[in-house]
Amino acid sequence: MPDETSKESIAEDLKRIVLKKLRSQWHALASSVCDARKLGLKPPLIDIEPLKGSWGCWIPENRLVVLSEKLVLEGSWNSILGVFGHEVAHQMVSEVFSHLVDETRGDSVMNHGFAFHYVHKGMGLDPYFSKASIDMELEGFEVPSPYGKRRNEANAHPVLAKVKKLLALASSAETHESAAALAAAKKLLAKHNLDNSDLEFGEESGFERWTMDIGPRLTFKHDLIAVILEEHFFVTPIYVPEWNHLTGEKRKLLELIGRPVSLAMAEYVFRFLEERCDTLWEAHKPLALARGEKGTGVRNCFVRNLLLGFGDKLRAEKELAGAKPGDSSSAISDKLILKGHDERMEYLKKCHPRISKSSRSGGAANAPGAANAGWKAGKELTIHAPVGNKGAGGPRQRIGGGG
Repeated sequence: MPDETSKESIAEDLKRIVLKKLRSQWHALASSVCDARKLGLKPPLIDIEPLKGSWGCWIPENRLVVLSEKLVLEGSWNSILGVFGHEVAHQMVSEVFSHLVDETRGDSVMNHGFAFHYVHKGMGLDPYFSKASIDMELEGFEVPSPYGKRRNEANAHPVLAKVKKLLALASSAETHESAAALAAAKKLLAKHNLDNSDLEFGEESGFERWTMDIGPRLTFKHDLIAVILEEHFFVTPIYVPEWNHLTGEKRKLLELIGRPVSLAMAEYVFRFLEERCDTLWEAHKPLALARGEKGTGVRNCFVRNLLLGFGDKLRAEKELAGAKPGDSSSAISDKLILKGHDERMEYLKKCHPRISKSSRSGGAANAPGAANAGWKAGKELTIHAPVGNKGAGGPRQRIGGGG
């Protein structure tokens, strides 16, 4: 076990690494909104201190950005960047965009008015971090999302409870009853999204970004589940880079964009499908071995076809539960889905202006038996089992502008 002296030494080394990265990050942020060299704008001083009641602050008279030591030693890199970007936005308002401040409306270079949001948005930062105070999870780098408390609130939302009850009915052996229950669940989600569609980005019921805790690496299985979520559950998936500043490890994470209740539903479905892929393969594995089909490629073949079969089933049930001739509700629903997708893509581009969507191959073997069995299992699969929530609340503290 390391003694206190060695712990302090490790912490100081970590701070030095983080400060070096943040100095480089400042240049990238500044260049996105102005020509710093032409303006003679120099990087601010950056420090890490044991702040109380704040994740960070900008002190204009000292040209100093201060970040919370707790944030740096316990938070994820993406959360550190979010708070740092918030403070840099304050700096830019103070030193470059002060002419946008409208004091007649109570605005100032230190608050979160029009000028601040204009700069924050221009730098392509997560709107969640544009608020004066935020909730963040600081324990564990597997779930670097700041939306811990929001996860719990969304999972307790009455709309989600109704949707889950309808999904339980979707396990009916009667095809028409199952299709009707699933259609009713998706219609309820669609209505909830419509009711909140006029909210501005970053408001309490607006779009959010939830990072999925899926382990050390993304696979084709995650790709296929993400496609199902995007097509049927009002979220948009994207892969984002994550750097663990404690270990130096770099990887990509799966991030879902949507409104809180839709995100909670998507997370529920994601966990269910992950568990079903593993459980159903283990049940089928002895039969595959008996046919002489073995190896990771055979497993991939089974899982791939299971998810493809399940996606096909959802599309078929949507058609089966379609509107009667002359009923325009189905067309209206489709338009709402497209509208929601376009709004999420706009939000995505604001949060990740330099990231594009990607996918990976699965390395599946040519195993007809496993393929047919996976497809059949997917076509018979229904979403009904409760899935544990991994979200956790975090401390609510202020960020930005020294107050």
